[in-house]
Amino acid sequence: MPKKIRHVNHGVRKVCGCPHAKWAKCTHPWHFAFKWQGIHHRFSLDRHAPQHIDSKTEALKLADAIRTEIRAGTFGRPAPRAEMTLQQLVDAYIERYVDVERAATQADYLSKLGGVCRTELPHPTGGSLRLGDWRLSDIITDTIERFREQQRTAGVGVVGANRKLAAARAVFNWGIRLGYCESTPFKRHTETVVKLSPELPRCRRLQDGEEGRLLKCADPHLHALIVAALETGMRKGELLSWQWSQVEGLQIGRKAR
Repeated sequence: MPKKIRHVNHGVRKVCGCPHAKWAKCTHPWHFAFKWQGIHHRFSLDRHAPQHIDSKTEALKLADAIRTEIRAGTFGRPAPRAEMTLQQLVDAYIERYVDVERAATQADYLSKLGGVCRTELPHPTGGSLRLGDWRLSDIITDTIERFREQQRTAGVGVVGANRKLAAARAVFNWGIRLGYCESTPFKRHTETVVKLSPELPRCRRLQDGEEGRLLKCADPHLHALIVAALETGMRKGELLSWQWSQVEGLQIGRKAR
């Protein structure tokens, strides 16, 4: 009987349903796992990267840097409030709030907030800088309006820009509650100075019998996505960020009713 080959992942792997041989090509995030002094560190590397990591080489490089910080005791240590960046506040928000209270939709939070942090804007000191690398104290109302203008120029629709703005607003509100920052660029005193753009109301609904005909024509892959969309009202990007186990679980729950 041939000896089973054991894969060596060096603490970096994927937790999707794709076969190991397909990891290099699938778009799911790389995950980090490391135990130091009895403490397990497990999380998606995309959370600590400026953008989505595609290659295993990049994932291994970032994992080595994180292990060095963990051994030195500096990993995850909050920065002084005066120097704290938006990316550091977002990381704390994901770890302290999203992972605890909104774990099922973590991927959606990471997608929206990652889009905010990766956006480059003109910095007051000159040049352009990723918004995630801006200090919180440098982000003012005009910064948020510039972000909205950049999204429009990049062809992002009103709805997509609104969702990112809402996510960023939630981060600042959470930061104020926990003492990471003193104010939010979305408000001046008690007045809201950054408002979401008006969205066109939905004008199309499924009529009686349409759902059955639609599902009857769908293949198994699309069938699960349609059921999830009808049950939750989620958008395409949100649905595609789900794990298959979550979609199938929803489908099973639907049949049980």
